Amino acid sequence: NAESVRVGFARIDHVLGRIDELQHTIAAAVEEETAAIAEITGRRVDAADGQRTGDTETWLLTDLGAA
Repeated sequence: NAESVRVGFARIDHVLGRIDELQHTIAAAVEEETAAIAEITGRRVDAADGQRTGDTETWLLTDLGAA
């Protein structure tokens, strides 16, 4: 009957709304995770660059007899 169809569509609409909410939650979590990974990667690159710079400075000072 028409009432059963209406109730069925209402349930489907509710489920689709919940799926949409979950999709947005997952997308936000993925975006946050991507930003965290980018920050960690940037810090690792900065640390590696700092290490290389420190090694170069130590070599220069040692070579010049200042260390």
